[in-house]
Amino acid sequence: MSDEPTRSSTPPPEVHADEVLILVERLADELNYYKTLFDQLPIGVYRTTVDGMILKANETLARILGYTVDELKFVPATRLFADPADREDQLVRWKDAAGVVSDEITMVTKDGREIRVRDVGRAILGDDGEIVYFDGVIEQLDRD
Repeated sequence: MSDEPTRSSTPPPEVHADEVLILVERLADELNYYKTLFDQLPIGVYRTTVDGMILKANETLARILGYTVDELKFVPATRLFADPADREDQLVRWKDAAGVVSDEITMVTKDGREIRVRDVGRAILGDDGEIVYFDGVIEQLDRD
């Protein structure tokens, strides 16, 4: 027997540039749909690391907290909690939970106002079972 790989007698399918273009356009449309959905939801959406770095945030979350989306990337999540113990308590519950956790907490906006929010989210685990990040949504409970 030879160590050379066996070759199929069937030639690879022919790919046409117009088919690739159609697929790229469909993918762009889907990406635009989800980006628009993410940014236009009436609730704040976020992804944070365990140590509080904000990886993703939508426009609504930024507006609730008085920041721009770009500014939020440089604001540790711990700074957004009126009581730092709330963040620590939340981390413990989220790490121990097997699913979604909901909390009502007080957060601090960029201008220092305290607001009440419902924070609903869950820990996302890696293949090793360790938390990779948290995904969640914020709903403002008190309105101006």
